[in-house]
Amino acid sequence: IQAVTPYILAPWMKGHQALFLSDNCTLRARFLKDFPTDYKHRPLYDQWQLYSLNILPPGVPPPKIVELDAADFNSYAYTLHQGDYLIGNRQFLINLVNRGDIEPNSVGVICTDEAHFSAAASYRTITNYFSESLLCYFTGSKFRSDGQPLPHVRYTQVDDVDELGRSVLKYAPIADYEFTVQEAWKLEPPPIKKLMYKEATSQAFLIEEEGSEVEYTLDEFLTKAQT
Repeated sequence: IQAVTPYILAPWMKGHQALFLSDNCTLRARFLKDFPTDYKHRPLYDQWQLYSLNILPPGVPPPKIVELDAADFNSYAYTLHQGDYLIGNRQFLINLVNRGDIEPNSVGVICTDEAHFSAAASYRTITNYFSESLLCYFTGSKFRSDGQPLPHVRYTQVDDVDELGRSVLKYAPIADYEFTVQEAWKLEPPPIKKLMYKEATSQAFLIEEEGSEVEYTLDEFLTKAQT
């Protein structure tokens, strides 16, 4: 979904680049797996989901991907301003921001993976620098792990209980629209009984059908969902 996000938000983006942030190297590597290359690091465009899912029609140039690797100066130094997708971690981006190495007006959208783990103060520095960029947060939790709000997100107070059973006050974002897979179970008959995404490998969807688990690839799952 992250790779598709810039194309969904493109009509509202002012800059031409999309910036993907994740402090977890595994998550960054998982993102890059959506853009397979051969052993010489040459793109295998026919395996890119942007093309296989017809998000980009044949003949449309692919996005140029630049991984902001602090350990490899050559990985970004000469391609930073030409890249379409910039991928990096929060701390290294802060360094680029503090040095003014990246143009704030060139970034149209900032996508933050596992946003509930982020450090609020440093992300506020980033969002203030890229003041014209759209913000897109990906998270599996409504609550921040550090108790601080994400920049430019409206929150409401929610009563909750901690691990010891004590009442605590948490903050949850105010959503314009919410829908959960679990709500599908309320339908008769339920279209989906069980859905699990293999987060560790991002390889397949498991769906419970007639008492047994059936494994689908992403393409097979999307085809099944559309029919």
